[in-house]
Amino acid sequence: MCTTIIALVWILDRVGRRKLLIVGGLGAALAMFYIGGFVAVAKPTADNVNLSAGGYVAIVMIYIFVVFYCASWNGIVWIYCSEIFPLRIRTLCCALTSSMQWLFQFVIARSTPYMVSNIGYGTYLFFGSCTILMTIWAYFCVPETKGRTLESMDQLFGATTVSYENEMTEDEIQAKSEAFHRESITVPETKV
Repeated sequence: MCTTIIALVWILDRVGRRKLLIVGGLGAALAMFYIGGFVAVAKPTADNVNLSAGGYVAIVMIYIFVVFYCASWNGIVWIYCSEIFPLRIRTLCCALTSSMQWLFQFVIARSTPYMVSNIGYGTYLFFGSCTILMTIWAYFCVPETKGRTLESMDQLFGATTVSYENEMTEDEIQAKSEAFHRESITVPETKV
């Protein structure tokens, strides 16, 4: 949790969402692949109490996975989904993306013990491969939103602005919106 907070508060807007997703995915995948390789080669059991140097490195790799994953994929997806959708459907889309995030976290939490007991080191290789696929997806499909306003997301994603007024341009809609906000801020004076 601390890594997620530090990344979201101090690192995210300096480095950028896309770059942090890529670096975090690569670091997390490296850790998963090492753990999978160690389990495949050393074949540790619950009865074996003696740890080798590779076992200590595997323990460190668990922490490295947590740091890289929490600094990137754990928190950025929540920020990203709240930025990219148009205002008229943002609430619905954030609800859908949040529910999908929780659903798959539940699926992973419930399936991991069965995966470890049935396929052993393949579990770590599977999750490392998934992290590599997420990184490739972030590289090719995730545009950088660092420093962009919420209003400019439609241009970034190539969406057309839907105008509910008759044939108004974006400048006219913006001027009308600003005039409405100015009128709502001014408070009429009351006479005594």
